[in-house]
Amino acid sequence: MVGIVDAVLVVSACATAIAQQADKVPAFEAASIVANKSGSLRGGVRIDPERLTATNATMNQLVFYAYDVRAYQVSGPARLNTERYDVAAKAESQASTDQMRFMLRTLLRDRFGFRAHWETKETPVYWLVVARGGPKLQAEKEADALTRNGRPPPLKAGVNGMFMRGALSDLAEVLTRPAGRPVLDKTGIEGRYLFQLEWALDPVPSGSGPVTDGRGALPDSAPSLFTAVEEKFGLKLESHRTPIEILVIEAVEKVPTEN
Repeated sequence: MVGIVDAVLVVSACATAIAQQADKVPAFEAASIVANKSGSLRGGVRIDPERLTATNATMNQLVFYAYDVRAYQVSGPARLNTERYDVAAKAESQASTDQMRFMLRTLLRDRFGFRAHWETKETPVYWLVVARGGPKLQAEKEADALTRNGRPPPLKAGVNGMFMRGALSDLAEVLTRPAGRPVLDKTGIEGRYLFQLEWALDPVPSGSGPVTDGRGALPDSAPSLFTAVEEKFGLKLESHRTPIEILVIEAVEKVPTEN
């Protein structure tokens, strides 16, 4: 009888330990947060297996990393893109990228009073699709031949532009800002490519009037973003509306609690 009781106690203890482990909120072992007043516009987040380091990062950048979202998926006050912080956080042991994201969520909640919820909104977007005639893409390996001393070739004055390597999903993400709405990769094309492109300052669809930079019409060498994407890459930006998951920020303090 004693043996049965002992066995029951052991099973009960194990079940309690498992439940406690499941309820444990992922958190950093130690973390330091200070406001960055450098005035620089450069900053970001990086991780290694045991540490997360953010240098001159905006609150939005921290949220983007913590929730693995793009800028168009976050709704919050404009100040979240101007207030900047330095964060040095150490995990108890080696952690995966997903674990680091959850620990950063806990840090934002505990130190900034961060609260948010998800909403699905019908949103205007562009689909990046293959244009008539097929894609015209350069393999990533061709990038080295176009660089000099590790620097991309200069872009012409009066236009915006890019010189990057990556997948079609990376291209869609970069095009999101100049296009003025989310760009979603619908090409179905895999692999990594070289993307070099120049376009007029105003992303005006082809056929909607002259392209200007605020001082007058730009020369023919500066097409709209939409025309440039189609002519250079054999791809097209199609206007659509689609449901997008949006992280709506309810509350976040400007000054974190003390370290």
